[in-house]
Amino acid sequence: MIKSKALVRSSMVLVAFVLLVGTSFAQQLTINASFAGNPQVVFISEMMVLAENAESQRPLSRPLFTVSITNPTATPKSVYLRMRFSYNGRELGGVGRSSNFTVPSGTTVLDANRFSSAPYKLRGFKFGQSDFQSLSGSGSSTNFPTTILPAGSYVLLWTLVDASTNTDIQETQAAMTLTNPTGFVQLIGPGVPVGTSKARNAENTIQKGRNVFNWTSDATGGFRIKIWEDPRGTGNFTDVINTNPIVDTKTSNPTYDYTGSGGRELQEGKMYFWQVTAEVVSLTQSYTVSSTPNFFYVGSMSGNETATGIDELKRLLKDKYSVSAPWLDESSFVSFSGMVDGAGILNSNDLNFLINILKR
Repeated sequence: MIKSKALVRSSMVLVAFVLLVGTSFAQQLTINASFAGNPQVVFISEMMVLAENAESQRPLSRPLFTVSITNPTATPKSVYLRMRFSYNGRELGGVGRSSNFTVPSGTTVLDANRFSSAPYKLRGFKFGQSDFQSLSGSGSSTNFPTTILPAGSYVLLWTLVDASTNTDIQETQAAMTLTNPTGFVQLIGPGVPVGTSKARNAENTIQKGRNVFNWTSDATGGFRIKIWEDPRGTGNFTDVINTNPIVDTKTSNPTYDYTGSGGRELQEGKMYFWQVTAEVVSLTQSYTVSSTPNFFYVGSMSGNETATGIDELKRLLKDKYSVSAPWLDESSFVSFSGMVDGAGILNSNDLNFLINILKR
């Protein structure tokens, strides 16, 4: 019986020890970091807020990243941070270390601007000219306020350290991949670029009915499409650019269904202009890039024009695309759907546009 009691007592001690260890780890400080949003473009100047040699760096209106430290206990903890910055796996700027600071109970959130001054200032992390050149891809001096980070993968590796023992508590990283879109916008149709001959022809005239506007772009920050009617019939874009457009709306996709969006029917015999502006978003700023505007006329095709267009479409399908189905000769044209220059087109009745695409 005595042995049995000793065994039970030993087991209780072991269980108590396991519980204590589990509690200790459960109450350990934790750290998390992340970049703000999903930026398309980041300027080198936005990274400089971290650098020790950027004493005069102005605060960012929208901080680059946040670091959150959670203390689950009621006891304040003395800690410090280490940070490493890498671009495509190559470390730049050296290792940054903050001064010691106290983390109270709860969660402390540090945004990028907090690292511009003590105690969070990262001593040892400096951007030298070689780092600028690595980031800019240039062997010359870098004007970092206007130079963007090159496309690639970026990581901020953070380590939370116990200041009393100099032991690492936890490590986390904030990562982002930049593609650096230029924001170019190319209009697909309807119409032709302003500056092209204004003589009315099949290429710049669309049929009255459902009108779908399509374009291509590498920007992912959204688009703004404007459509103007030429009320005086001058045919000059400069006459309408400062007037109220009949459409002024934003969309996330490179297509706009005019009739499907509730717009009034485009008027036969009228000339129209349209233009798309793409937004490229940085963390602290954004800029826009506008397309060359297109113009087009609206008019129903005469019977002869329609027949000529369908004949040309059939000839293209037969001669260029080797379509030899027996039903082709008896077919008429209603609408078409498909991908053009990466943009989806759905149920367009623009026969001239389809013919021009097939002629490429």
